[in-house]
Amino acid sequence: MGLVRKSMRHACCAVLALFACASMAAQPTRKPPPVTALVTNFYYRDLPAARKWYVEELGFPVVYDDGWVVIVEAGPGMQIALVDAAKGALKAVNDKGAMLAIETDRLEDWYDRVRAIKGIEWYPYNGEDPRHFKHGIREHGDYAEFRVLDPGGYIIEFYRWKSGHHG
Repeated sequence: MGLVRKSMRHACCAVLALFACASMAAQPTRKPPPVTALVTNFYYRDLPAARKWYVEELGFPVVYDDGWVVIVEAGPGMQIALVDAAKGALKAVNDKGAMLAIETDRLEDWYDRVRAIKGIEWYPYNGEDPRHFKHGIREHGDYAEFRVLDPGGYIIEFYRWKSGHHG
């Protein structure tokens, strides 16, 4: 009788597991509402310097400016809010917890544009000066990139996926 009870218990567990898996698989995927833009907020002690760098040096157009928040657009739906740290919800910190990565198929063109910025600060790769790489661009397994620091010390990475790869 013990063997029958044990077999029944195993069979019941198997049936319950089957129903649990089936009900989990049957759950409809909830589609999120549409998103118009993603906006990264960077906080600056010197907002005019950040505005000049993104607008005049990189060429991103201003889509909003109320004096203490300047929003620039890198492309459709890709925006960066440059915020005066004295007035914003967060404060500028020395150790940044974010970096901006900009994907482009024209990496060499961006390198040439950034290299022309007076006083540009290159971000080193494990102590290596990026200007020693071919065209200043470092090759990785699936992508090529270069990094600089903006006026507030944020790392700005420009990168391109290699052929056949995409994240």
